[in-house]
Amino acid sequence: SSRTPTREINRSYLLLATIVTEVTNVQEGRPYAVFYADVLGLGALAAESAGSAADVLSRLARLMSQSGLEQYIQHPAWRGRYGLSDSVFLLADSVDTAIEASAELMVNVAYLTKDDPILLRGSIAWGQALETSPLFSETATTNLVGPAVVEAVRAEASKKGPRVTVTASARSKTSDAIQHQWLVGDELL
Repeated sequence: SSRTPTREINRSYLLLATIVTEVTNVQEGRPYAVFYADVLGLGALAAESAGSAADVLSRLARLMSQSGLEQYIQHPAWRGRYGLSDSVFLLADSVDTAIEASAELMVNVAYLTKDDPILLRGSIAWGQALETSPLFSETATTNLVGPAVVEAVRAEASKKGPRVTVTASARSKTSDAIQHQWLVGDELL
């Protein structure tokens, strides 16, 4: 399979998250539903033109502040929010609320960008996650590590196209009602 800039960025983040997870005492973390989402195609766009990629991120930031999209990122279900380039990590106390809140986010991003699409692909994993000190305090206030973080990144990278994958760890913590309402196999409807 060919390597794309987005895959390389995801691979680099995954390596960093795995290394930090291995050197951090993750036993202190608590279980969360970790929703990880990535803007599709931004890595390839950045490889062609940093300005074009920056334009997409600027447009997404404008949409969040001007269109009400921010309410889906600031949804009460999310206990923590972490951004890195074109990726976001959102933490919830339960998989059910993460599924509902991520579905609202994905649908609204798709609707609000229907004329000039910004496509997202995401995943939800369940497990330990821990907020730690940043590697570089001048560019971040915290770092997020743990098995659920690594699992969410791997699950997102394993699929093609816009979708939300729900890992086996997350499905095991999902109520029957939410599974019947929202899931087809390992993906949201």
